[in-house]
Amino acid sequence: MIIGIDPGTSGAIAALDRGEVALLADLPVHTVSAKGRGDRAELDVHTLHALIARLGPIEHAFVEKVGARPGQGVTSMFRFGQACGAIYATLAVMRIPITLVQPKVWQRHHGIGPTPDAARQRAVQLYPQAAAQLARKRDGNRGDALLIAAYGRHTLELAPNTAG
Repeated sequence: MIIGIDPGTSGAIAALDRGEVALLADLPVHTVSAKGRGDRAELDVHTLHALIARLGPIEHAFVEKVGARPGQGVTSMFRFGQACGAIYATLAVMRIPITLVQPKVWQRHHGIGPTPDAARQRAVQLYPQAAAQLARKRDGNRGDALLIAAYGRHTLELAPNTAG
């Protein structure tokens, strides 16, 4: 079982079991009150842990390596960084090996660019059984997570066997 994660509060998680889609979902979030500023989404780490644990033994997790983007506010980047750290910590506590992969790397592997809908469309081509979960334009993060998992699966298949 390989998992791919597109991090952030609007991110997604995908799991491939022997190449078949075992999970494709938005990352779990809950709403918290930001004193005087309305409500905001925050990663629900407990639900994320339970979601991953239900999958069974995980061979490896591939997580998109993200960084600050020009024009993003300090507060939103801080919250995004918190979510990324929480994902990393959850995987580490569960003793799941983690590889961070830059967007350019997995996108190049799949022959797509950074355009917003390219990953979703490519994911539907590769995994037509998941088309219903990728039907909306806003499912782009799910497409990212699925392609990250597929990239990870390919990477592990090419890695030399160190056992034995």
